[in-house]
Amino acid sequence: MKKAEQFSAELDQVVLPLELDIHNKNSAEGILDEIALVVMCADQKETSFVEACIQRGIHYVDITARNEFLLSVEGLDQEAKHNGSTIVLSVGLAPGLTNLLASYT
Repeated sequence: MKKAEQFSAELDQVVLPLELDIHNKNSAEGILDEIALVVMCADQKETSFVEACIQRGIHYVDITARNEFLLSVEGLDQEAKHNGSTIVLSVGLAPGLTNLLASYT
């Protein structure tokens, strides 16, 4: 959390550091209502957090590479379109972009 707070300070609080348990649906309830974009760096086994983002029209970028999970998220494409949510997957595998994201951690 400390790195996220430092990053937020560097950007004059344009982005806000938040901490939540993605495996606990209740922990995300109030927080997700104020979010426009999620950048996910943690591997997940199920799509409930992504679905919560989609239901709120939150844009979602996932830099992980677990194929089974990513295929499950791809199956949510129509729901994402319906809710105005953009989902970008496997960003961490793109040459150059991984280094760009890592430079901010």
